[in-house]
Amino acid sequence: MKCKILIDFDTEREDPTIVGKSQEDIDNINNINDVEFSKKTALDDITAICNALSFVIQSANDSGYVDSKVSAKMCVNYLNDNFLEKK
Repeated sequence: MKCKILIDFDTEREDPTIVGKSQEDIDNINNINDVEFSKKTALDDITAICNALSFVIQSANDSGYVDSKVSAKMCVNYLNDNFLEKK
């Protein structure tokens, strides 16, 4: 799997979060009119973001900045509130 994702967070913008892919990746996805390919790409993106998030959580824990249990719980609560328990 090769996956490139840009995550840009800037609280000074009206829409603070921008998540995107390279133009090459977008062109490849758009040129391949295949639902299964698109599903696999979405799952690969989610997997890559989860792996990157795990790396950040572990790095913050290892550096003594934030206990990994605290930051992992924060992430799980966010996902739960915004996707599983959304009202």
